[in-house]
Amino acid sequence: MPAGRPPAEPEPATARADGVLSADDVRKVMFGKPTSRWAKRYHEDQVDDFLDVVVAALETGDGLTVADVREVRFGRPGLGRLGYPAEEVDALMVRIADTLDARRG
Repeated sequence: MPAGRPPAEPEPATARADGVLSADDVRKVMFGKPTSRWAKRYHEDQVDDFLDVVVAALETGDGLTVADVREVRFGRPGLGRLGYPAEEVDALMVRIADTLDARRG
């Protein structure tokens, strides 16, 4: 996942019917633009770096736990940066945690 990529319209979900994400699904995620300048946003590089860890874990089957995903915190974007919409990132984190949980079971 390229660091610092510009926000874009979300791609259609490509996950399996059971909601489990693949590494490729996570690699293709694109976040929309914040809905307002006051909307909660996350630092793009921090989110991208964590998603790189997620992709590696989904490819290898280890190195990341559900707790890691649920406990991750992202900072605010730098001055003059739009950042990723927090609600979209948070929703993806839930799907990633659910995926890791399903793979564990």
